[in-house]
Amino acid sequence: MYLRTWLIAVAALLLLTACAAVPTRDNPEAYTRSFVQDAIRRYKQDGRQAVIDYYSSAESVDGQWYVFIIDADNRIISHPDPARIGINNLDFVDSAGFPVGKAMAATTEAGQWVTYRYHNPETSQEGRKHAWAIRYDGLVFGSGWY
Repeated sequence: MYLRTWLIAVAALLLLTACAAVPTRDNPEAYTRSFVQDAIRRYKQDGRQAVIDYYSSAESVDGQWYVFIIDADNRIISHPDPARIGINNLDFVDSAGFPVGKAMAATTEAGQWVTYRYHNPETSQEGRKHAWAIRYDGLVFGSGWY
């Protein structure tokens, strides 16, 4: 009797966990974190090269959200803008002089927010970008919104 009750409780808990609300664009902070976590899940499941290829494609872009990946040498290895791939991210300084690349390089497995000025592809104007960057397996995965 107790085992059956326990099993029903565990099944209900698993169902509730599986039905947890996925963040929406209305909550850009949570959506951005989720977008990056999806990239890390894809990395674990499909491997490094598959993730690099996918996030270097236009297919991976979701409005203003896209994933960029930086390697241990601080080189951008994945970005939907092919002109960014191969750039040393440590050299990245925004128009206000903020050292964006150094801030991203300082991220840890706990992750951090980095806010800077950057070209918004949707408006074709520079705007304030809020990026979530997190280190996983020696790589920095990031995304953000304006």
